[in-house]
Amino acid sequence: MLSSVVRVIAHKQARHFAVMEKVYEFKVKDDNTMRQFYLEIPMVAPDPPERAYIEYRKLGCDKYELLHTFVPPSAKGKKIGESLAKSVLKHLSEKEVHASLKCSFLKKKFQEISNGDAQMKKYVKIDRSE
Repeated sequence: MLSSVVRVIAHKQARHFAVMEKVYEFKVKDDNTMRQFYLEIPMVAPDPPERAYIEYRKLGCDKYELLHTFVPPSAKGKKIGESLAKSVLKHLSEKEVHASLKCSFLKKKFQEISNGDAQMKKYVKIDRSE
């Protein structure tokens, strides 16, 4: 079970240059049946909440292939995918679980978020076979 919490700050432009911020916190969960690390996004569609997720294939007790990232269209541009990627990659590397990235979005984000993180670079690898 993932215990990571994703924080997303939503900026809203108000009249006369005022900026309003609201911080949303989401708990990242692991759905073994659907093979997804996911978070529910009630700010987009409260009933039922939509999911942003990373699909995976488990290759034994300590290895995953991360296949695809999905963010609902209504939640795009809010850095939810980036926050989910960072949370999942950090969690897996802290648990010393190997992850192979097949998803192009995750490959791109890994380059950004792993900078200076030796633990993450040790356990997370970009799959270059495609």
